[in-house]
Amino acid sequence: MPLRYLAALVLLSGALHGQRRLPPSQLFILHASSLLDSPWYDVKVSYLTAFNGNGYNNQPHFLDENTLLATLQTDPYKATEIYSFDLKHKTKRNLTRSLSAEYSPKALHGGKDSISYVRVPANDTTVQDLVASPVFRASDFRYLLRDFGTVAYYRQLSGELFVCYLLDGSHQLGLCDQSHGYKRMFASNPGQCFEVNRAGQILYVDKSLEAHWLLKSYDPNSQRSRTLGTMPAGTQDFALDASEQIYCASKGRILRLNANGLWNELIDLSTAGLRDIRRIAIRGNLLAFVNHPE
Repeated sequence: MPLRYLAALVLLSGALHGQRRLPPSQLFILHASSLLDSPWYDVKVSYLTAFNGNGYNNQPHFLDENTLLATLQTDPYKATEIYSFDLKHKTKRNLTRSLSAEYSPKALHGGKDSISYVRVPANDTTVQDLVASPVFRASDFRYLLRDFGTVAYYRQLSGELFVCYLLDGSHQLGLCDQSHGYKRMFASNPGQCFEVNRAGQILYVDKSLEAHWLLKSYDPNSQRSRTLGTMPAGTQDFALDASEQIYCASKGRILRLNANGLWNELIDLSTAGLRDIRRIAIRGNLLAFVNHPE
């Protein structure tokens, strides 16, 4: 299996609250000739965060085909910030530059000019609200969800309705709408990753059974869930491609769920020193992933 890595690869051997040092992580981009291949025969991998090699580089999200958003902590004594990476021109930009902590960036429905993210005020690290702002004017933020509880992760379901991972008391998934004062919880002990497909179903990981974490889908209209498969041991992150096929990472391997609910290996990156891959994001034939160094 031919792999063409950047030279930097040869050298490679939870919830965010306030200003504290987070564990180091590394952000990469993998380009495949086609994600639909099985396995992936020819890929190129680039290391995006060598400039922050000992820092926190996590939560990738594609704003468009050439722009990747991520959460970074470049100074262990400062809060997390939202960065954008221009993959075409190989440049980066700090979008937030504030005393507050920002994380979990996402594109809002309806365009790429606005982003959403979780904001933790510098003067009250017990608060985690969901906000939105123009991409390059983060200081002009507005609240999407305020005083709805401690929002850790989220997805926009439609309009002002969001799926939220809430940390209040116990970890739960719920539907939240600020404009209608609406909140309905539907799952306990979820994984930190969840997605919304084109049919409006919510895909999430149920961690209720310690030995077997289950990938499930939930229909907000019928309020029913069904099991799609079992996650690889210790894996709670996954992503959808444009055709809504489901991918995840297990140790150094990238996997895809087949029609029988089983995971097929697409590539093993452990020989390049990437042995603890977790968060992933997909756009076209690009896959962004986070590795936790040994």
